[in-house]
Amino acid sequence: MKKKILLGIDFIGSNFPGAIYTIQQWWKYVTSDNKYDCILGVSNFCNRNSPLPGAWDLSPTKVKEVLRCFIPKKKLVQWTSDIDAILLQTLQKEKRFKSKPFFSEFNYGSVVNRLLLLAYSHDCDYLVRIDPGTIPPKGKPFVDLMAEHESIIDGQINTVVSRRYADRLALRNIFVKEGKENFHAELVKKYTGIDVYAQITGGAMLTLKSPGTPAICFPPGDGLTLVWASDDGIYQVLPETKTKSRMLPDYPVQRFDAVGKPKKSIEYYRGIIGAVCLNTLRNGKTLKIAKQNAEQFLQKLKADILDVEKCSLMDADPNWNTTFCLKNIAPQPFIKAIADGYKNYIQLLDEWKEICNILKSLIVQKT
Repeated sequence: MKKKILLGIDFIGSNFPGAIYTIQQWWKYVTSDNKYDCILGVSNFCNRNSPLPGAWDLSPTKVKEVLRCFIPKKKLVQWTSDIDAILLQTLQKEKRFKSKPFFSEFNYGSVVNRLLLLAYSHDCDYLVRIDPGTIPPKGKPFVDLMAEHESIIDGQINTVVSRRYADRLALRNIFVKEGKENFHAELVKKYTGIDVYAQITGGAMLTLKSPGTPAICFPPGDGLTLVWASDDGIYQVLPETKTKSRMLPDYPVQRFDAVGKPKKSIEYYRGIIGAVCLNTLRNGKTLKIAKQNAEQFLQKLKADILDVEKCSLMDADPNWNTTFCLKNIAPQPFIKAIADGYKNYIQLLDEWKEICNILKSLIVQKT
């Protein structure tokens, strides 16, 4: 009997053209030898008939119509925000659950957890996650790469495997002084615990055995709580998953976009400072110490690594050196949301499998 794989992706309206090309290329790749039974799982963080962010005339319903031009109807499942409230209400009625498996406001961990729930509910053996802007590795068929992933995972739901990007790290160096790239990576590793040269990469064929180990998802704070590496690299440092999880450097995933979603420095380092705070909290420290570590990281970043002129130009902010500060990048509500998300994760670990089973039939019905 063929093993079943959910090829999972999340995208918004502004990167829809790239997402379509990505899906076309990956679908050909994963179905070329017919060894696996593959379905496409799409996550969209808006209601079915509402416009996707960045595209006022494109709804998830229209997205599904486009995808059906080259994905068979029975091979396509789609999670939209319409079903979030129904699923969460179902869990609330049970009364014994203290955690949420996802939050309706976009965050990286909720993307992974949505896709894991889709994979489990549709009886998939594995989730293989990709990102818009990627195309498959060159030089080796999917069946061979997947066999390597399966061998490492060895049936364990707490082992996570990925490839890497071909031409860049998952950590961006576009704001960094020339020649300071390695110092940048070392500073990030020191404060987040994540080695970017061996980082599990979410958009590079990240593979989990269903139902998997959930990612850390976060509620909104003063806006979206987007924490760098909370959907991929974090699996290398969590005690639940770090033992065998790894990034495989050979046969990297190609990218046809430059850096992914364009971001200003203040937005990008907000995510990394979030990872600094999360690392501090995971090590049993207080919110106060998390904030102190974030300030230390930020000061070293500004003093030694970031190119002030480049950041000022790219952010279109002549006062960048003043505005690039902790209170603007990561205010208290943002840091508190990270603490709340980590507390939720600790509870979710114990409840994950039961939540997957309770929501399974409803997710099949709604997606």
